[in-house]
Amino acid sequence: GVRRVGVGLLYLLFFFLLLLFFFSSRSRHTRYISVTGVQTCALPIFAPYPFPSLAMDDPDFRPADSYWMGPTWYSYNIYILRALFRRDPKAGWKLFNRFIDTLMPNGIPMIFENYNPITGVGYDSANFGWQGMLVDVVLREVLGITPTQERLVVSKPNCPDSWSEWSIRHLYFQGRYFDLHSKRHERDGWKTQIVGVFGV
Repeated sequence: GVRRVGVGLLYLLFFFLLLLFFFSSRSRHTRYISVTGVQTCALPIFAPYPFPSLAMDDPDFRPADSYWMGPTWYSYNIYILRALFRRDPKAGWKLFNRFIDTLMPNGIPMIFENYNPITGVGYDSANFGWQGMLVDVVLREVLGITPTQERLVVSKPNCPDSWSEWSIRHLYFQGRYFDLHSKRHERDGWKTQIVGVFGV
């Protein structure tokens, strides 16, 4: 009767959701492998200044003055960078270096709203706030510093093997300036200390 039909529909819905989860999981995994394999794959999204807002083999791709039809935006690239630092730090550092090449050509900050993914030329609003998002990624995903409402939480850094120590001076947080220093020890690993607290 009606009850049997209802149970059948529930089983059908459950089976459909399982299929959807299976294929979406495979799709996400494939995209992750593609992004982390950028050094060996000629992908249409891996531009000199990644990642463009539209694949470079798309017929509508326009890298200059086209807003969302090709230029590189850091609003979504920041999330790619954060995910790579968590899943594949080496790939994260490769992408991070590309970011720095874009945002600071010749060591001079040139922060724009979006960029030409091929030439690195900036467009639209100057002195945009993308660097703040990048600093947050470095603090949380690389240096292990997580700002909370109460305090700065210190965890294990995710630094390159070539680093032996790092320092931050005058980190502004909740009306005060903090100095932090971290050093790698052979036996105990990284030890991070807050070595100075200054009022405004």
